[in-house]
Amino acid sequence: MSVIGLDPTGAQTTSDVRTLADRKPDLDGAVVGLVSNGVGRSSEFLQAVYDKLAERYALAGALPVGKPNRSVPPTPADWARLTTETTVALAGFGGCGSCSTRSLRDALELEWAGIPSVALVHQQQLSGVTTMATMSGFPDYPYVVVDDRYASLATWTDEEISAIADQVADRVAELLTAS
Repeated sequence: MSVIGLDPTGAQTTSDVRTLADRKPDLDGAVVGLVSNGVGRSSEFLQAVYDKLAERYALAGALPVGKPNRSVPPTPADWARLTTETTVALAGFGGCGSCSTRSLRDALELEWAGIPSVALVHQQQLSGVTTMATMSGFPDYPYVVVDDRYASLATWTDEEISAIADQVADRVAELLTAS
């Protein structure tokens, strides 16, 4: 009998070199990848965060990517677009177990491909996110947390999306830059 072991992290990269991407001092001129896992209104949320960043920086555009499933990486075609057409990325929204850990892993894999990235996750999912960061070899990898005043599955109103985007935009900018 043979046993086959599977890698639960689903790595996109074929490189063994795993380092975080270099950051620029600001986001001026950045093309921002918006990697949505499709949970609730996560696409609208990532767009709202982008809009808040665009109020502060001269961004060059957004590249929205919708994943086929919340617990898998972007498709190979979308991965190619993200790694060739973006300069920074947001991955989220992690509001359930598998989508939170995969959002963190998406951000890390983009980092390993040279794209500064940040995962946006819900406070209720921190144990899984912390575990994925540790399994990936980056136990101190920072991410942005949406607090539990808001539903974990991103079933938010327009007003809630705007309020959360306001609350996280500064931290997102901080994690994407060298400032």
